[in-house]
Parts: sequence; C-alpha cells; structure tokens
Amino acid sequence: MRFVNLTIAAALSVQCALSFPIAGFAQDAKKPISNDDLNDTNNPLNPAITLNLHNFYIPDLGGPFERDANAFFLRGLFPFLIGDTPNLVRFSIPFITEPTLLDHGHTTGWGDLVVFDIAVFEQEGWAWGLGPVLGAPTASEDRFGNGKWTAGLAGGLVVPTDWGLAGGLATYQKSFAGDDDRKDVETLEFQPIIFYNLDQGFYLQSTASTFVNLENDIWSVPVGLGLGKMWHLNEDIKMNAFIEPQYTVASSGSGPDWRIFAGVNFSYSLEKFIKNRGK
Repeated sequence: MRFVNLTIAAALSVQCALSFPIAGFAQDAKKPISNDDLNDTNNPLNPAITLNLHNFYIPDLGGPFERDANAFFLRGLFPFLIGDTPNLVRFSIPFITEPTLLDHGHTTGWGDLVVFDIAVFEQEGWAWGLGPVLGAPTASEDRFGNGKWTAGLAGGLVVPTDWGLAGGLATYQKSFAGDDDRKDVETLEFQPIIFYNLDQGFYLQSTASTFVNLENDIWSVPVGLGLGKMWHLNEDIKMNAFIEPQYTVASSGSGPDWRIFAGVNFSYSLEKFIKNRGK
C-alpha cells in the first residue's frame, strides 16, 4: 500500500499548495463546467501549464513474480511560443516499485527521464503536433531504466467535438549512446485518446497505450475504460481526477493482464497570454 499512499499524499500536497492562496475557491468549484472546459483540460495539445500526478498499479506483474507492482509518474507540460506557433515541452519521470525474487519483497527507485517538445498547428476544428523526444538514463538502479540515451519523434492529433475529444499521441525512440553493456533500445508507443463528456464535469475516457519493443519483438495492446471529474479551482486553474482500469487484449512476451491507471491533473490556462501576446 505504500505506493498508493505516495500517490494520495503527493496529490493532496499539490492540491493544498495550489488552493491555499486562491481566494473564492468554494465559489469557483461550483462554477458551471462547459463542454469546452472539459475538452481543454483533457486535450494533451492544449497550451497550458500542466502538472500531472499519474499512477499505474499492477495487481499481478506475471512471470515468475506473481505479485503486484506500481509506477508513479511525475509529469509536467510547459508551453512557449516560437513566433505564432505554440510549443509544448513535456517531461515525464517514473518512481517505480517492483517485486524482488530473493526476499519476496519489493524494491523502489526512479526510472528514466523522457522529455519532448511538440510544435502545435491548429486547423479548422482540429490540431496536430510534431517534435523531438529525448530520453536520459536517470534510473537509480539498472532494473528501473535502459541505461541508454534515446532520441526520436513525438506527435499527436486531437479533434475536439460536441461530445468530447478524439485523437492520439505517438512516440518513437532509439538509443544512440549510453552503457555499452546494456541492450540497444528501439521502442514505439501509441496512445489513443477518447473522452466522452457527461454532465456536471464528469467524463468517460479510454487512453490505454500500445507499446512495441522493436529490438526483441515484445509488444502489448491494452484497452481501458475510465471515469473522471473536473473542477474549477479559480478562473484559470482547473483540476481533474480519474481512474481507468486497463486490460491487455493481445501481447507478445510476458506482462500483466490488468493495470489500474489513476491520476490527478492541474492545468493553468495561458489563453489570455496567447490572445494578448502581440500587445
């Protein structure tokens, strides 16, 4: 339970830090939530400062372990402008808990840092983005990372609709430096994005990522269905929380059947800044 407690504690700490200086939080929390509000807070290509506290809990890791595991991801997104083009810099680093074979316990540590920069281009009714991705071997132990520097491309496509969002994100990474004793890395990941908006700030989501290791032909295709809820913290800051069970419907190689994806997101709107950037 320690990884569940870690997630709850981190979420509460960030919520308190953001809420403490905010006057009128109670009134803003009751403010009506529109379809555009939900689409903005769930859109990964939306140019807003974003903090994500995401957690994957695996009840049974499979293979020789037959015990649970956990990966808590600290993620952030920072937008900036190059000319009139929004760029989104996103970092992601996991804190991993895995079972051990010798003492039938668990061990924890930090994983590898991944950063990408996506330039976003808006079309009529939809948006797409493309940019470089870089992975750094920051893992605290070999078992938690690749031991390699990686580089590649990240891209996304999002179509807002009257009922929600549809689209996807994809990343490709290949190793180019690092520990010579570690295996080379070449991976492809695709995350479909489907959000269906409900009343009173609730929404349904399906965001399970397909992962392919091109070096050893190991891959997995999970599907998920979850429920989320959004709140206004003030005029510009939104918060949403969600939980999404995910089941692996097809795979090659060992891996878990089930995982539970849950998280809390905070986003600070830069809409006023973007609209007034020329003034």
